[in-house]
Amino acid sequence: MARVLPRSRVFLKTESLMFSFALLGTAACSSGVVVPPEGSLLTRSWGGTHIGITFTESGGAIEYDCARGTINEPVRIGSNGSFVASGFHFRGHGGPVRINEISDSVTARYSGTVHNNVMSILVRLPADSLGPYSLVQDASPRVFRCL
Repeated sequence: MARVLPRSRVFLKTESLMFSFALLGTAACSSGVVVPPEGSLLTRSWGGTHIGITFTESGGAIEYDCARGTINEPVRIGSNGSFVASGFHFRGHGGPVRINEISDSVTARYSGTVHNNVMSILVRLPADSLGPYSLVQDASPRVFRCL
């Protein structure tokens, strides 16, 4: 048979639980979102599922499952943690790369946002878009190579 708690004990447990949720909600609301300062240079390595990006002072290198990309300019943070950069996207293929093989490349426009240590990025190509991808600063990318 189930044990029945007196009404006052049930009320105290419910009140304690409600207070705990209120504290959690207050902590979540007051923690806020950290955005890098406007104009700051985007650097370091970022990793996510199917993508990894390494930013340098002069641009960046991107690795996808079956492709790669370059960012050909320094990437600076704009208002609200946003950024835009241009570069190239190189389509990959399974099997070996032949000697003197010319890479299949197209221009690319990379746009996204950085909040806390999380980046969201969208890759726009002339006839297609890739993403959005979600990456974490200093995380290892989970890229699966073409075979």
